[in-house]
Amino acid sequence: MSKSKKNVVDPEDLIERYGADTVRMFCLFASPPERDLEWSDQGVDGSFRFLHRVWRLVDENLAPLKSAALYTGDEVLSAHLRDLHRKTHQTIKKVSNDIEDRFHFNTAISAVMELVNDVHKVCRG
Repeated sequence: MSKSKKNVVDPEDLIERYGADTVRMFCLFASPPERDLEWSDQGVDGSFRFLHRVWRLVDENLAPLKSAALYTGDEVLSAHLRDLHRKTHQTIKKVSNDIEDRFHFNTAISAVMELVNDVHKVCRG
């Protein structure tokens, strides 16, 4: 968004419609910090849908999550769970590197989106 390009959007309107988390996520995901933000209504809608997908995924699996035993590494995991465990640790490493070392929130969010897709596949069987 930029005044010179006359594509300024009032964040208050967006926050009222989508919520602050969606607006923050879109702003961080849409562009690396050193570049201008290219506005996209579809991008905001996508961020909104993604956050709701995460919410539904947790909400639908809350009981099993609460009753799950702590993984110690001694248990034998199915191939899907073993791959998901590995992907989770890879994502943590990537997100940490992207935020702490490179300050690239967009690629960190992308990595989390990939992980959520993998979690969704495992939960859906």
